[in-house]
Amino acid sequence: RTLAQSFQAAEYVTGASVAAWVLADRFGISRGFDTYHDVNEDLEDVTALAERPGGEITEETLAWLDENGEAPFFYWAHYFDAHDPYRPPTGFQDFADPYDGELSFVDHQVGKILSWLEENGKKDNTLVIVVGDHGEDLDQHGEGSHGLLIYDGTLRIPLLMSMPGRITPQILDDSVGLIDIAPTVCELLDLSGPGEMDGRSVVPAIDGEDMGDAPFFAEGEYSRRSFSWSRLRSFVMGDWKLIDSPNPELFNLSLDYGETNNLAGAEPERVEAMREAMRSYLASRTVRDAVALNASGEADAALAALGYVAGKSGSIDDDPADLKEPRDMVAIFKGMIRADSMLKRKEAKDALPLIQWMVEQSPESSEIYGLLGNCHFQLKQYERARVNYELALEGKADNPHHLTRLGNCYKKQRNYVKAEECYRAVLALDPQFGAAHSRLGWILATRQEWSEALDHFTRCVELDPNSVNARCNLANALCAMGMPKEGLKELDAGLSIDPNSRPLIRTKISALHSTSREEEALVLAKRALELFPGDKELQAIHDGIVNGPTPIKINSLDEIGEIQERQQNNPR
Repeated sequence: RTLAQSFQAAEYVTGASVAAWVLADRFGISRGFDTYHDVNEDLEDVTALAERPGGEITEETLAWLDENGEAPFFYWAHYFDAHDPYRPPTGFQDFADPYDGELSFVDHQVGKILSWLEENGKKDNTLVIVVGDHGEDLDQHGEGSHGLLIYDGTLRIPLLMSMPGRITPQILDDSVGLIDIAPTVCELLDLSGPGEMDGRSVVPAIDGEDMGDAPFFAEGEYSRRSFSWSRLRSFVMGDWKLIDSPNPELFNLSLDYGETNNLAGAEPERVEAMREAMRSYLASRTVRDAVALNASGEADAALAALGYVAGKSGSIDDDPADLKEPRDMVAIFKGMIRADSMLKRKEAKDALPLIQWMVEQSPESSEIYGLLGNCHFQLKQYERARVNYELALEGKADNPHHLTRLGNCYKKQRNYVKAEECYRAVLALDPQFGAAHSRLGWILATRQEWSEALDHFTRCVELDPNSVNARCNLANALCAMGMPKEGLKELDAGLSIDPNSRPLIRTKISALHSTSREEEALVLAKRALELFPGDKELQAIHDGIVNGPTPIKINSLDEIGEIQERQQNNPR
């Protein structure tokens, strides 16, 4: 049960505007929200994680408040702007550090919401909470952004709460964590809380009571899961913080706010005592298995790489002692981020020497071999890409992302037998991996095994109904099977998502023509030529309709794949 469901049960109207793909409706976090505005992206490349600008979030929030603000309401406005890469919008670029510009921009957006509350007489009876999810290292410890290390530069966050007449302006000295927000909200507003909350309400501290310091645990699994380096775990007790790894670190936070003076060597007994306290703390926690996501496998792989999906559980002592220290590998971590950005910009040639250097420095990391495979694939060096995907799979044989890309290499080399083996192996590991369904469906369609191909294309649409490519493939299969009316339904659904999708428009023109709707086909063909002047395929279709009786063929799946690849490489 979520906090939003608790509000809903108390008959509040509930709404949210979220700015990042990792919070999309498909992942289940929208439960309890009457209205949920999310990132509606067709993520063929899940590494190009989508986000929405803060101005759009504010506009949606204010529009929702105008419509629903007279009733008791709960609204979540989520901003993602102060996030790597730092690109502040116009008007917020006159800062020495662009990160400060992004922070100022978000502050400006929050100010607009607070102004609405004041102007509409809601300020004095509304609980407002402003909170972050993590900070940025900003090279305090060499990391740059966040995700690898667990120093306080990324773990400490802002938390501000305002409730006039209930919360006296003050700064709390008590230890407070994100897990404490839900129980605090429920006590302040007299809600029945979500089930199995781990946190504690800080209302006693707000009312002046001394609650005492609670211990805080944090862990970094990204280094272990993606790079085969040591995992990190930290434990905070009062002023002391332990970061447990093969070479532990111990800091007195009251004297060393920046965590620069490691006292582990001078205080071995304290290290052991805190390590034992951490074990006892974890043993007392109720560990709940996450519910399996009904998401496409490529989405699941991207979430796992970002640390949003739990891996296989293990004990606190299950790391071999000879694993590399993540803090010694920050140059590789930053190189991964840089190289990935270069590949997104189609700069594979420039990224290649950087990735090769990373392989030399960290040959144990399957993710780096996967990145090198991506680089060679983008350079159309499919045999080299294949070799590196196989090396990546040596480290993690059950990685569906690398296995799918290996299949893509075989597909490019026209070795469809091996490609099919890869895609079927992916689906045996993860039946919800949409990319494998799509590629396997294509191979089956080229052999005119339409029944099974249709099953896979249908599954793609079920997994990601917002995918234009999935709709297009399903429509083409239906049309090729002599069911253009059914195909038109899928085409219209796809065009409602992207009205200017060239493959969808081409296929719809052909489908209209095949169902003797020549006038509609001609109107759409003329519009398409206005959208895509000089498109020879569209011109040929248009001329075939006008001149007749030249037959207009349904686009083959092979042609659609080539068109989609050209569009990806040369976007309008």
